[in-house]
Order: sequence, then structure tokens, then C-alpha cells
Amino acid sequence: MESFSGAHLLLILAVLVVLAAAVVGVVLLVARLARPSDPERLRLEREAAEQRARAERAERDSDGLV
Repeated sequence: MESFSGAHLLLILAVLVVLAAAVVGVVLLVARLARPSDPERLRLEREAAEQRARAERAERDSDGLV
């Protein structure tokens, strides 16, 4: 059984790790897509993004005036 070396075990372990990572990724993606969409949360997130964008523009404008 000398032909079955440590390299084979490492290869098998690497394949298992890749498969586990793929399964976790798919599960997370499905959970994210299956999450019920909350219109209020989406509106708040959009407003927060708009506020950040306005603040960044104001900061750039004030930096340009100095």
C-alpha cells in the first residue's frame, strides 16, 4: 500500500475542502435569496446610501474650495 502516499491524502483533503466551500457558498446564496424582502428596510438602505453619497460630494466640494 506504499503507492497511496501522503500526497494522495492531501489531494483528497483539498477536494473535500473545495466541495465544502462550494456547499457553504450555495447555502448562503440561497438563504440570501430566500430572505423575505422588506420594503421598509430597502427604503432605509437606499436613503442611507443617498445620504452617504451627498456627504461625500459635500466633502469633495468643500475640499475643492479650500
